[in-house]
Amino acid sequence: MTIALMLAATASGAQPPADFIPTDEVLIPAGSFTMGREGKEGEYAPHRVTLDAFHMDVHEVTNAQYKAFCDATEHKLPFFWEMEGLRCSMEYPDHPVIGVSRGDALKYAEWAGKRLPTEAEWEYAARGGLEGMKMDRDYELAPELANYKKSETGGTVAVKSYEPNAYGLYDV
Repeated sequence: MTIALMLAATASGAQPPADFIPTDEVLIPAGSFTMGREGKEGEYAPHRVTLDAFHMDVHEVTNAQYKAFCDATEHKLPFFWEMEGLRCSMEYPDHPVIGVSRGDALKYAEWAGKRLPTEAEWEYAARGGLEGMKMDRDYELAPELANYKKSETGGTVAVKSYEPNAYGLYDV
């Protein structure tokens, strides 16, 4: 499984560096939704979450964007960089970067003058306003709507390969 690296709102007072490759942002409206899953307890039990409006990048961080960060900061490239078949290299500049740890994602976000979304912001934005939509393994999704095992793409695909959700976010 690959975890997409998407960034949220510009950090307070932060300015991206001159060599940052920008991504369009959208405003995710303020609202509430039910987070959690029936039959679970504690923090995973269904509970109501209310969020203020926030901005979010419309697609994942690309290989080209992450490589610009590594070049500018002398940060190490992801573990998977240039491994056969993973599409994590400059041969695939518009594919989402993979193999980035949370710590490395935080460093990238800081460099870009942004921040990572919270878990609640990510889930709310990914739902695209669909309250009550199941977000679990039992949900059946048509293979042409997203890149996952049943899509049989053999790996990552270029960002914005699928239709955006109602908030304008791609590939969530």
